[in-house]
Amino acid sequence: MLAKLGSLNWCVHTISPGQTANTPVRRQTCLAAKPNLSFVDAGMTPEQAEALVRIWQAGAISYQTLYENLQRGELASVERTADDETKLSNLESRADPDDVAVL
Repeated sequence: MLAKLGSLNWCVHTISPGQTANTPVRRQTCLAAKPNLSFVDAGMTPEQAEALVRIWQAGAISYQTLYENLQRGELASVERTADDETKLSNLESRADPDDVAVL
């Protein structure tokens, strides 16, 4: 994969502005390519999640670390921070069970 990216960077050339076909001077243009790594299953098994929560409950890791690991394991939203999740959880615990679906 890295060899392909290096080849892409090396091969991309453009004709400088103002040049004609009679003056084929070229300059190299940098190309940035980011490989798609989502083909790796980063999901967390129920057993892994349970073990992680037990470690947090034992006080070995912070809630922030727990939440970051749950995000990496695709069990927690990457759209929310640990603080946002805590606030949402506190709102749900005080809400009427019939109103929770609205949150």
